[in-house]
Amino acid sequence: MKCLCESYESFLRLDELKHDRGICLSLAVFPNNAILRKRLIYWWMGEGLVRHEEEGERVFQELLDLELLIPHDKCPRWLATLKTLAVLQLGHWQVSPTHHIAVRDESFLKGLKTQKLLKYLSLRGISRITSLPDSIRELASLEILNLKACHNLETLPAAIASLKKLTHLDVSECYLLESLPTGLDKLTSLQILKGFIIRSSQKTPIRIWHLRSLKNLKRLSIHIGSEATIQGEEFEKLKESA
Repeated sequence: MKCLCESYESFLRLDELKHDRGICLSLAVFPNNAILRKRLIYWWMGEGLVRHEEEGERVFQELLDLELLIPHDKCPRWLATLKTLAVLQLGHWQVSPTHHIAVRDESFLKGLKTQKLLKYLSLRGISRITSLPDSIRELASLEILNLKACHNLETLPAAIASLKKLTHLDVSECYLLESLPTGLDKLTSLQILKGFIIRSSQKTPIRIWHLRSLKNLKRLSIHIGSEATIQGEEFEKLKESA
């Protein structure tokens, strides 16, 4: 508590807190610059400082508003300092229920735009990534993009079509992904494509026959949705280009 009240401004912010001062005492347990997780809320619940998780969320936000907690957003800045990064493995090497990675949001991906030399990027199995930023087009050297089992991924930006050196793209087990972006057929260096999506014609702007321009494609796996509409001639067109 002494550390929290060292300055007059800090003392004023503590007085603005609408909840039990015991919450501030719980913060005093941690050293300066400690990284706190939201599971701190369960401690407050156990001590009777908040009644339920939703109230704990509100208190956590109040502490952020009073600047008694500072958002931990150093990851984009950290990535921006790595000028010669070639390989970045942020996700799992293997996906299993005992190994779970979740992020608050995808804002940490903003730091990727400076990685002109990055060749390999894996976000495999990371939860709560709903989309990739358009700035992914800046990864001019990217050859391998592994998004397997990013279960919250809903969209891929059309900017992926700018990754002319991309040889491997894995979006398998991304079950919320409605379709792949148009322009995918422009990735003429692509050799491995896992998780190509076929749904209804309205939800699948890029069809299987569009891939016939990918002359270097060696391996293709397809996810067929329950409402998928497939015409036989689509595969015939693909066969004709083989």
